[in-house]
This record gives sequence, C-alpha cells and structure tokens, in this order.
Amino acid sequence: RVIVTLGGVALDALKQVHYHELNLKEHAGRIHRWQGRVLVPLYHPSPQVLITSRKEKAQLRDYKVVAKAIRRAAGSADILSA
Repeated sequence: RVIVTLGGVALDALKQVHYHELNLKEHAGRIHRWQGRVLVPLYHPSPQVLITSRKEKAQLRDYKVVAKAIRRAAGSADILSA
C-alpha cells in the first residue's frame, strides 16, 4: 500500500502506470495519495545526489516520513487521514 520511489527516473516511470504531476524538487519526502495507494517520492541516496541535490540530513528526515507512512499503513485503512 506504500510506494517509495528512489530518484527521478523511478518517479517518472510511474507516469507510465498512471499519470501524475509530482516532481522531486517540490514533492520529495512528503506523503501523497496516488491510485488508491500512498506514494512517497525520495531522492536517490547516491553520493552524487548527496553532493548536488539533497543533503544527508534532509534524506534522513525523508526516511522518517517513509517509516511514518508504513506504520500508518500497517494500522489504518486510510493513512492520510491521521
């Protein structure tokens, strides 16, 4: 019930399944509803991304959002309502 994309390529690939207008710059590390599921787009944790796009501290915060989404999915039918 929770989809986590790692990087822009993965996020864009979901457009082949069902179109969305999400992008990493505006939507990374946040919980979104997508096709009856929860989608959390993340930057890829590569060394290059850590240098140029998203620092480690921000990525660690993003992973906490993923953990929260998974905990909510495990205990609730609608994790976005909490």
